Amino acid sequence: MKRFTGAGLVIAVLLACTACGGKQDVSGLTPGTEAAYEKAAAAAEEAGLELRITSGYRDPEEQRAEFDEAVVRYGSVSEASRYVLPPEKSAHVKGTALDLGPRSAAAWLEETDGRYRLCRIYANEWWHFEYTPSKRCPKRLLRDATAAR
Repeated sequence: MKRFTGAGLVIAVLLACTACGGKQDVSGLTPGTEAAYEKAAAAAEEAGLELRITSGYRDPEEQRAEFDEAVVRYGSVSEASRYVLPPEKSAHVKGTALDLGPRSAAAWLEETDGRYRLCRIYANEWWHFEYTPSKRCPKRLLRDATAAR
């Protein structure tokens, strides 16, 4: 079975999810992250959009496998870290990060500027949002994940 990482992972999950329905998998997310997503998804629906989770909580082993695969794919730890962080640094493992789609809904969420406590963090990942308890998003996006951790 082919494994996807980075943008390939998001696209693969979005394609697989076009036929999925019902409640999104929020298991492993912190209570704040789960509540923020539920509120944002409801507001997106009112705006005529469907905000979907393409990747949420990842256990440390899953994150390690994704990171190791990214190192092979991108050729170095530093280049892989632009897209996938090791488990000890990943907000996905902490339950506070969500990869969301489709792109139109993610763009809508970014325009809400933290109203739903979910903020886009990285310039190179339109799909990656992290929970913030403050309702304030950073004024500037970080270049990529290497700039944050």
